[in-house]
Amino acid sequence: MSTLFVDTINEKTTNNGVYIPGHVLQVKETKSTARTTTSSTSYVDFLTVSITPSSTSSKILIDARLYVGTNWWNNRSKFAIARDSTIITGNSGNLWPWQYGADSSNSLYEFMLNTVILLDSPATTSAITYKAQLANQNSGTTLAMNGNYQTSGTSYGQSTIIVMEIGG
Repeated sequence: MSTLFVDTINEKTTNNGVYIPGHVLQVKETKSTARTTTSSTSYVDFLTVSITPSSTSSKILIDARLYVGTNWWNNRSKFAIARDSTIITGNSGNLWPWQYGADSSNSLYEFMLNTVILLDSPATTSAITYKAQLANQNSGTTLAMNGNYQTSGTSYGQSTIIVMEIGG
């Protein structure tokens, strides 16, 4: 058996990086504390992040976490992850993580953390934009990212989307 000891590993071609299968090759992140609202029952982009894979065999690990509040006690959010314009979460992105904790008199508007962790195989070396998207379950209701609905302009959380390229 041989042992290889090195102090540094230099890439063969400038700006190509060192490609090691099964290891994290790059990490990109977008985060926001801004309070943003939507009344749409169709998906709306809340956070986006772009990454350019170094190999077609790479996988992309996506970790998206959105703090969301609502103005109606029985409203739920639909949470999806899209690669460019294609939803890649299961069931066409119709995830109903939980019912919000507001009371039926609408005097309390709490917020919850919506989380999706997903491993994608984009099979490309072109730039990709991943999007964390939200939609209302019910028409006539409103979702607020990073705050509860009642406190206009006040932010209570930091939503993030992180993508990591994993060598394939």
